[in-house]
Amino acid sequence: MRDPKRYENLERMVFDGVGEYGIPTLEPVDFDGDTEFIPFNFAATSKDREKKSIHFFIDDYQFIRLWNDPDRYIPMLRQFQYVFTPDFSLYTDFPKAVQIFNHYRKHWIGAYMQMYGVKVIPKAYKADRKATNDFLNQADGSMGGNRGDQRRATRGRRGGRRGI
Repeated sequence: MRDPKRYENLERMVFDGVGEYGIPTLEPVDFDGDTEFIPFNFAATSKDREKKSIHFFIDDYQFIRLWNDPDRYIPMLRQFQYVFTPDFSLYTDFPKAVQIFNHYRKHWIGAYMQMYGVKVIPKAYKADRKATNDFLNQADGSMGGNRGDQRRATRGRRGGRRGI
């Protein structure tokens, strides 16, 4: 029998999701671009955290621990300027159910971090153009309500992607 305390994080929070799959909504954030990005797997040993931001452009095994125990990492992540949503893999040869679940996890972690005051930059990613359009249409506004907000939340200002 599965431990009821660890049921895909639903014991922590069930967000009012949108779209057919109930994807949690992420609020847009204004990104000023003046930051240094470091990978999540270097966050714990990072100095001057208030001047840095976290990305997840690393192998999934390097950050699955955030999904498995988000409460352990929230206090540390709050110390950084910004945190991207986790970049769970969406390979085109993955079954669609796995792609949807990884998309859900990305949004659940993002919404959970936002709930605790982390400045979260929603990361739009794609396995392929059709999959991305399907996700955005199915999510029905899961990244801040409309596509303009999505662009603002993920693009930042010109030249502000230093370190990625």
